[in-house]
Amino acid sequence: MPRFTLKVKLAIILAAVMLATFGLVYLATSSLATSILADQETRSLQAMVDILVPALGHSHDRAELDDTLRLAERTGGLVSAQILSEGLETVAPGGSSPAEILIGREALSNLVKNPSGTAIVRSPAAGRLFAAVRSLPGGGYLFAARSAAFFEERRHTMTVLLVIWGAVVVLAVLLAGAILLRHVVVRPIDRLLQDASRVATGDKKLTSVTGAPDEFGALSESLNAMADRIREDRGRIERQVEELTEINRRLSEAHEQIIRTEKLASVGQLAAGVAHEIGNPIGVILGYAEMLEDPALDEKSRSAAAGHIRRATERIQGTIRDLLDFSRPAVDEAASSDVGRETRDIVQFISPQPRFRYVQVEVREPAPLTQRAAIPPSRFKQVVLNLLFNAADAMDGRGRVELSLEEVDGEIRVGLSDSGPGIPDSILLKIFDPFFTTKEVGKGTGLGLYVCHTIMNRYGGRIEVANRPGGGAQFTLLFPGGAR
Repeated sequence: MPRFTLKVKLAIILAAVMLATFGLVYLATSSLATSILADQETRSLQAMVDILVPALGHSHDRAELDDTLRLAERTGGLVSAQILSEGLETVAPGGSSPAEILIGREALSNLVKNPSGTAIVRSPAAGRLFAAVRSLPGGGYLFAARSAAFFEERRHTMTVLLVIWGAVVVLAVLLAGAILLRHVVVRPIDRLLQDASRVATGDKKLTSVTGAPDEFGALSESLNAMADRIREDRGRIERQVEELTEINRRLSEAHEQIIRTEKLASVGQLAAGVAHEIGNPIGVILGYAEMLEDPALDEKSRSAAAGHIRRATERIQGTIRDLLDFSRPAVDEAASSDVGRETRDIVQFISPQPRFRYVQVEVREPAPLTQRAAIPPSRFKQVVLNLLFNAADAMDGRGRVELSLEEVDGEIRVGLSDSGPGIPDSILLKIFDPFFTTKEVGKGTGLGLYVCHTIMNRYGGRIEVANRPGGGAQFTLLFPGGAR
């Protein structure tokens, strides 16, 4: 459906109104003009009849009457001029058919009864006629009839003139109306539309002239007031956006700090276990060092002691190197993780730890994973280590932990279940809240699971928790697959 501009719509409305008005005026004027023309024809016929009546009164015989009637027909433009008896019989037919035959007996009788003595009648032979009847002094009637063809011609000419006049008037009014509408309506609306567009684009300068005493002036003032409010609101919103941006930046930094802090806490727990691993070799080193201080020790024993010290030192060096390699990501760390390999490395690393001495950790991988998880290895280790530490604490250092690895619907699913008491249903939905913990004061910060949840969300994954039907907790990590 075509869309018209305001100018076109106003022009169409104006044209429709003008055409409707012209139609009504034409109908009224045409009817009035027809009536006036008919009245003129009737009066003209009546005047001719009034002239004929005295002339016929001076005619003394039938031949003279016929000559007078024929002369009236020729000079007066009549189609018939006759003398009728009291019984409406034609006495002197002139040069035409009898009146009774020309217009009919009934029409002739009605014409005689008409007070004006004139009427427009229809003749079967001559079409529409203007007919008139006058009483004669000596008795009888004078009947005269004139054709309506001349009347119809004048009426047609008048109709054509009315149409031409109306068309000229309509075009003139349309042109004047279009000019007036453009000046009074369209141009102010165009300026208001331009100002509205400027307001929408943030332009502070409006061109509308306010103060006009009409509705457009009031609308212009309202638009200016609205533009001022929009500028104020925009400035306030921009300031609020800047404040929110700064707050989000600080929150992001705080999140990063929390994640780093929690990672350091995990490393600290690992370091505590590593200290135990280092303690035994250090005891060996100290023992053999004291032995080497004995001057009486033979060379063979010295060499053996030095070998024990070297092996113990290498063991310490290897343990420290493993801790550093495990807890510190490489500079060129990949953006994705081989979940199977990383999980086995984690289990191998924590198995010697004292807190896992009586915890059986198993990895179940029904089929080798074909995809990598979209998370850096260091973050993956941080999440899984945190869950393993929590599981060991929940079981008081004794029990069984199972890690299941599988691909489901394009996702990599890592399940971690323990044989502990599980999580009370009343707090199941709160465990990912920051600073929420069930551990004793000083033994937990309440940030571990919150950090796990944050890391998973950051890399497009999910973490879910539920209680196992047979007892214990079940954590599920879901990672987007397909990463490289």
